Amino acid sequence: MLYADRISLPFSEASRSLEIIRAEEIAKFPARDVAGILQYATGVDIRQRGPHGVQSDIGIRGGGFEQTLILINGLKMTDPQTGHHIMNLPISPENIERIEIIKGPAARIYGQNAFAGVVNIITKTPDELKGSVNVSAGQNQLLGLGVEMTLPGKKNNQYLSLNRNVSEGYRYNTDYDITNFMYQNQFALFGAETSLLAAYTEREFGANGFYSSPASRDQYEEIQTSIIGLQSKILSGSWIIKPKIYWRRNQDEYIFIRSNPSIYRNLHIGNNIGAELNTSYLSEFGITGIGVEIRREHLESSNLGENSRNLASAYLEQRLEYGDFTFTPGVSFQYYSDFGPKFFYGADASYNLSRNFMVYANAGTTYRVPSYTDRFYVDPVNEGNPDLKPETALTYEIGIKKLGRTGNIQVAAFKRIGSDMIDWTRDTIMSPKWTPINLNRVPVNGFEAIISSNLGYITGVPVLGYQRLTYTYIDAKVEDNDAFESRYLLENLKHQFAYLGSFNAKYFYVNVTYRYYDRVNLDDYQLLDLRIDKKFNKFKVFLDVNNVLDADYKETNLVPMPGRWAVIGANFRIY
Repeated sequence: MLYADRISLPFSEASRSLEIIRAEEIAKFPARDVAGILQYATGVDIRQRGPHGVQSDIGIRGGGFEQTLILINGLKMTDPQTGHHIMNLPISPENIERIEIIKGPAARIYGQNAFAGVVNIITKTPDELKGSVNVSAGQNQLLGLGVEMTLPGKKNNQYLSLNRNVSEGYRYNTDYDITNFMYQNQFALFGAETSLLAAYTEREFGANGFYSSPASRDQYEEIQTSIIGLQSKILSGSWIIKPKIYWRRNQDEYIFIRSNPSIYRNLHIGNNIGAELNTSYLSEFGITGIGVEIRREHLESSNLGENSRNLASAYLEQRLEYGDFTFTPGVSFQYYSDFGPKFFYGADASYNLSRNFMVYANAGTTYRVPSYTDRFYVDPVNEGNPDLKPETALTYEIGIKKLGRTGNIQVAAFKRIGSDMIDWTRDTIMSPKWTPINLNRVPVNGFEAIISSNLGYITGVPVLGYQRLTYTYIDAKVEDNDAFESRYLLENLKHQFAYLGSFNAKYFYVNVTYRYYDRVNLDDYQLLDLRIDKKFNKFKVFLDVNNVLDADYKETNLVPMPGRWAVIGANFRIY
């Protein structure tokens, strides 16, 4: 089942483009963080300024970093300051049960920021007693240490994880120190399945060229992000009721000259406090989803000032089934205290040609309100625009899914017509400052395909693993734009191709990933990554080599990414 708050459906029955990355697949990736895992997903664009989860932005299907919603067990990681912070995730790869990626408009389901898609990270809830230690070491003085413990019981299942990774960096002032902590407890409360999640990440890193310009080599940043949430699932006759409350806090300290903070320093502290009540009702007419949400967003900032706003929303959707045909219309109402009310409409439809073969289509409206950085940020080279309007878009998608025991095929074509899209622009003749404006019309057309197969036998040798090929094409443009220079809007991937192969080489496993990227504003590049691992009775050893071909590349127009980087490690089960 998808971990949906509204109408929960099996993956095979969802009438939209979905991708699920499971724990067994994550274990094959040579990745040390969530951003590294998502780099292998179809249509997902990760733009890193530093390796191993230091600082990264995410986009889906040509969307920007403000247009993707990140969830942890359904808890929203939105940030009122800027979308640059939504990937400050207090989660390590070892904590993840699966990652669900919903592509296309999801504002009617999840609200603002679900403009181009949603990523929902589901953490592990082990039910067996287990303790393990992870250690790793590698080039650039990389060291990693992690501890996991599970404490199952008759009345609750507890999970605790602590991870720390440090490195001196691959060039001047790119050192980092990242600590992730997570605690989860599943228990029964008044007869309801209840889950408590508390997680925290602390990141300290040199930010050589991350912002401003490549010449700004001495920048430094410290980030602390925490999330705590309590949610339940109540079964009552034909009703499923899911209440939840949560609090997310993000603190960001930016220093322009690391050795002399007095020259220029920003400190931002953002808090989101929210509550949701999501329900579904099964009747002879199908499944009805009803829910409400309230949230308060507050920011205290040395640059942006003190700002607060309130959100209230409600939704209604109905899934109808007529034999092999399904139709799910829905409507959502959202009210932001600083932008007023807004309605969103959409519908999903599908038809099963056979038991495992579906054709589907969906359409919907979506939006994104400006962040406080968009509206109020000021420094020597940037000036916000308090008069910005929310972004809106209408999106269409058609696709097919063919799922089977030996492999899967998914193909989709999509179109998004954006209005009042926000981008930071400048005219170097009239003004040297970057300023955000609303652009009239930004159409995005695209196509994606996923083909995966489970491997059986090669020349008589059993092969445990699989192969997967993915491809995404995106054509985006800005109409009626007189701006001289654009910072963010047209930096999407035009072509994105990836191959993942997992092979059993008798005494060990070999996992190979190849990726090709053609970004519209940068040179194209190819990356080859490798993981080799060997399992023993109570421990596993591995070797990761990222960027085997030592390619020179950038994922943004500012920061050169690392060359070849090798890491060795082991996981020991202590009980």
